[in-house]
Amino acid sequence: MLLHAFCYRVGMVTPILLGSPPSKLAKTFRIVKLLILFTVAGCLQAGAKGFSQGINLSMNNANVKEVFDAIAKQSGYRFLYTTETLAGAKKVSIKISNKSITEALDICMEDQPFSYNIVNKKYVVIKRKEVPAPAKEVGVAPPGEVRGRVTDDKGQPVVGASVRLSGTSRTVTTDANGEFSINGVSGKGRLEISSVGYESKEIAVQYDKPLAISLNKSFSLLDESVVVAYGTTTRRKSVGNIEKVKAVDIERQPVNNPLLTLQGRVPGVMIEQTTGVSGGGIKVRIQGQNSLSSGSEPLYVIDGIPFVSSESIRGLTSPLGNSGNVVNGISGSGNPLNFINPHDIESIEVLKDADATSIYGSRAAAGALLITTKKGKGGVTKVDLNFQHGRGNVSRFLKLLNTTQYLEMRHEALRNDGIVAGPSDNDINGTWDTTRYTDWQKELFGGTAIYNDGQIAVSGGGNGTSFLLSVGYNSQSSVFPGDFKDRRNSVHANMNHQSLNGRLRIGMDIKYMTMDNRLPGIDLVKTALALAPHAPALFLADGSLNWAPDKNNISTWRNPLANLLSAYKLKGNSVIANATFGYQLIQGLEFKSNLGYTQINRREVSLFPLEFYVPENRASSIRSTNFGDDDIVSVLIEPQLTYKKGFPWGDMETFIGATYLDNRSNRQDVTARGFSSNLLMEDFRSATSITGNFNNVSSNYRYSAVFGRLNYGWRGKYLLSATVRRDGSSRFGTKNLFNNFWSLGGGWVFTEESLLKDKLPVLTYGKLKISFGTTGSDQIGDYQYLNLYNSVSRTVPYQTIVGLSSSGYPNPYLQWEETKKLQSGIELGLLSNRLLLDIAFYYNRSFNQLQTYALPIITGSSGFPANFPAIIQNTGLEFSANSDIVQQQHFRWNSAINITIPRNKLVSYQNLSTSTRANFLRIGDPFTVSRLYEQAGVDPQTGLYTFVAADGSITSTPTYAIDATQWINTSPILYGGIQNTISLKSFTFDANLQFVTQRALNMEIGNMPGFFASNTSGFILGNQPEYVMDRWRKPGDVAKNQQFSALYPAAISAPYSNSGLSSAIYQDASYLRLKNVSIAWQMPASYSKVLGVAALNVFIRSQNTFTITNYKGLDPETRGPYSSAALPPLRVFTFGIHLSL
Repeated sequence: MLLHAFCYRVGMVTPILLGSPPSKLAKTFRIVKLLILFTVAGCLQAGAKGFSQGINLSMNNANVKEVFDAIAKQSGYRFLYTTETLAGAKKVSIKISNKSITEALDICMEDQPFSYNIVNKKYVVIKRKEVPAPAKEVGVAPPGEVRGRVTDDKGQPVVGASVRLSGTSRTVTTDANGEFSINGVSGKGRLEISSVGYESKEIAVQYDKPLAISLNKSFSLLDESVVVAYGTTTRRKSVGNIEKVKAVDIERQPVNNPLLTLQGRVPGVMIEQTTGVSGGGIKVRIQGQNSLSSGSEPLYVIDGIPFVSSESIRGLTSPLGNSGNVVNGISGSGNPLNFINPHDIESIEVLKDADATSIYGSRAAAGALLITTKKGKGGVTKVDLNFQHGRGNVSRFLKLLNTTQYLEMRHEALRNDGIVAGPSDNDINGTWDTTRYTDWQKELFGGTAIYNDGQIAVSGGGNGTSFLLSVGYNSQSSVFPGDFKDRRNSVHANMNHQSLNGRLRIGMDIKYMTMDNRLPGIDLVKTALALAPHAPALFLADGSLNWAPDKNNISTWRNPLANLLSAYKLKGNSVIANATFGYQLIQGLEFKSNLGYTQINRREVSLFPLEFYVPENRASSIRSTNFGDDDIVSVLIEPQLTYKKGFPWGDMETFIGATYLDNRSNRQDVTARGFSSNLLMEDFRSATSITGNFNNVSSNYRYSAVFGRLNYGWRGKYLLSATVRRDGSSRFGTKNLFNNFWSLGGGWVFTEESLLKDKLPVLTYGKLKISFGTTGSDQIGDYQYLNLYNSVSRTVPYQTIVGLSSSGYPNPYLQWEETKKLQSGIELGLLSNRLLLDIAFYYNRSFNQLQTYALPIITGSSGFPANFPAIIQNTGLEFSANSDIVQQQHFRWNSAINITIPRNKLVSYQNLSTSTRANFLRIGDPFTVSRLYEQAGVDPQTGLYTFVAADGSITSTPTYAIDATQWINTSPILYGGIQNTISLKSFTFDANLQFVTQRALNMEIGNMPGFFASNTSGFILGNQPEYVMDRWRKPGDVAKNQQFSALYPAAISAPYSNSGLSSAIYQDASYLRLKNVSIAWQMPASYSKVLGVAALNVFIRSQNTFTITNYKGLDPETRGPYSSAALPPLRVFTFGIHLSL
């Protein structure tokens, strides 16, 4: 029914998708409505061919004009032609029943000197067939000379093909007509013909007539189209470091953020989830982190439109976490690519080096991700349906103390402190039942998340117009108790048109998504790890929450399910629209323009109803809600002029362009109190007061640039690429408003040298490449160069006037952070390119670090933004291999591996010893290090942690500034992945292994073992990992952990706290993870035909299938200390079906 609505009742699209939007979103919905209706109208026009009226004819030896008149009468089409056009027409005999107009015309045109075109679904244009001009005759060659012409499989000349006399070094190349002549031939010689992108051929010479040689196009990953900034290329022609992930690899993974599909697949790219919560933060780093404190997130570009970054999307405190990108103290909420449906994506290209990224100037110092969405394809109308259902859960839990172990720990802690249980020790003073046991991990985050995904797409077209219209639905519930779910609905419409002469190209694309995410107010993982194993039951017999009151009717704990009543709700929508226009002015010269519009609206609420509070406090509590609204609107205009020219000795492509970007954002935060009912808590107008936090921040970011690029390839051997860009950003003052960025790259395809072809026949492709250039960063937030003021919130304003306070000092000299990138590499193709190897070395240095310069408190400000003369260096080695191990008709096996060995260090930092970062950074070391004590174990006599002092002595009271001598790097030191795809007849198996070598915080020392807290405000301490039971109990004991304590006096808490700043809390967190598996079966075509479908696929998929690691925490990806554990990535299994009609 849904499919019927979209295919045949397009009028239903508007009310279904748009509804009645709020007034503040009216403009957005008007734009969506117009663009969708315009695109659908074009779609229906392009697909009209599939719905043509049936033609019935029975005519014998008739004049062709009579046949045209009969068809016109039945179909309503008008025929346009001249008398000269029909000259020489043959008589027509035709007998058809219920045929389409195209089928009828195809029969009429058989053996006729004319053809037809259908225009605007109204006209049939008859035109004379173009008789191809005869190829220039290649005369008979004189003695000793051979002549010929090289064409492709379509008869077009192959320019620059290499023709070599076998067994000699005598080689010539074909000219603009594909022609060649070679001298000095005698006897029965043979010629070897080769050209980039074609299969080589060897033929015998002949002297009596010219040779006609046809080359078949070859296909390999080297010749696959790759999207780059403002264009496309191939790996063979590129000198940049570019990686591509295709739609087939994206669609095989049951995830709702496309970034997760890149994990383990792309060398030089490290992607990590910060939480397993659906819609949560994702940290992305390309070739390391280039900045000490400003943004290190890559530039996201969707169909040529730069998308918002993480820090642009701010949020309330929630389980969503952030993407690890902190700019001006703002880390953002979740990840911006949550607004993209992975099923809409055709490919993701990752740009890493200067040759690939410098064309984006100041926005791609941390690399760029180019997302290309699916486009309509001409032909008969096609319908694709894809549905999958699955379940997800946490695959790994900590080994915590059971009730017996827990009580032993608590009683021992009291004895060590020389005290007895007090009134607040409800876990052991008789208030709680000590015979109970609850596995709180399974109780609070051990549920099952339900995953549902459905996609419907309609595509087709004809007569130069193609269209695509798709709708999608995705929902994923939570492993937490309660009805929590992340729901997303999406619409993607695309239309492209090319004129009959091919000179005009226009396209329109729009993506619209709505999001409805409902989560608990807090992540319950920390609560589950801390609750005593015998804590009270969650519910009473009547089903109400159990607060376990004591004899005075005072709650003895905070029921964790009460936290679920403090729900976090996020509703949002996004529009990403772009229009493209291109017109060929003359041969090779094209003007084109890209217009983009992006809008994101997010509305967050955090609810605190009365039921959130303990019963005895509800009388004095009031209902409150935190509101947060984000509105982001971005407009982009990019005109370009491109020129392409082919020469017998090479190809040239150059273009110039300009960019104008206007980005406006507004963030509003309100805390409202005093609602009379829970039902009114999402409407701040129903509150009696707005108190506490009231914040409204608006900003306008403007960006402009001019840029150009030149690519040149000489005889397929020598490649040159040069780019230049001049940027202007509103984030800097007039002193440094503009800056220049550039790059220069070169490549040598050494296997095109005849000498190497003879010597290394097994090596079919080899290229050396190198590039150097500059990129920059302006990710510092808006208006940082100005003197900013904030309103001063006071209960009673001074003389009814709200005051202002300075939030920083101006810095008109604030300038761009700059990164210089040098990269070299080698690409090899072996065994007819069945094995492709790529090795790259990168060397990046970042200067003018954008940071906050600290000021004394007496200045009235904590600091102001400035450029520090610090230098950060990132180097690394990237290796990838792709092999078609088996290529048979019914059995295929492709395997790929990638490995990255990254390194970073702080090269220089002026006056580091006197700066506030002296305790965290060291010249020559990675800037991701932690400065720590060296722990010496537990003193067998005192039972306290001891440490190695700077002078080598052992002490339990070290001084951090002196004795913290250990520096531990927390960045990965090696990572990569292994992919295998095996096809056996109708079955396809695909698996992706991800591996990471790293160190991380462990959970072995627990969180103050022996201490108990369970107050009604939600602060909970109690249970610990099993590791803590290896502890000191009496003098002479040799143990891993120090003695338990219930009070943690200074003598005990100091060494315990110091242990948290020691090397003991870090461990190997390396892991090998079967990231995803897909097993699919495709119904044989003979069976599909019986069912009346084009294709039918049934599949089983999994994500985070299993993990092998020695890490002692919940998960090595979302690693962290015991006190700040987060929900790990879920293991998901799905079953689905893909149907093509």
